[in-house]
Amino acid sequence: MIREFKTILCPTDFSDASYHALEYALRFVKQSKGTLIVPHILHDTMSPEFRPAGHTLPFEEVTKMAQAKLQEVWQEKLESYPNCKFPVEIGEPFSEILTIQKESKADLVITSTHGKGGLTHILLGSVAEKLIRHATCPVFIVRQGVD
Repeated sequence: MIREFKTILCPTDFSDASYHALEYALRFVKQSKGTLIVPHILHDTMSPEFRPAGHTLPFEEVTKMAQAKLQEVWQEKLESYPNCKFPVEIGEPFSEILTIQKESKADLVITSTHGKGGLTHILLGSVAEKLIRHATCPVFIVRQGVD
């Protein structure tokens, strides 16, 4: 019997690669008429997300901005699929995504990989690789540019 994925977790960092993963997530969730959880994790206070005008914004303001951007994603990328949740968390992406996966009892994680290699990958590892090792459900990895 093929497993049905009723709760799917697909984090986004608002990159093209993560939007590509969302395309897959939408296809999967529509088949099961399940719930799609699309979190965004705030983690780098030096990123342009936190410093749009050259000065650092408070977490509360950046959280509101991320929520607004997630609403745009819902309308533009997810065809306003009715059963979506959009948490915004603050912390290290891997651990926050893993916490959301466990708390929501997600049946499947769909995530993108940016294909970073070399020293960056050796020192930091990838969020996708860590999810494969630690998630309590299957993890579907989508490479950018692969259909």
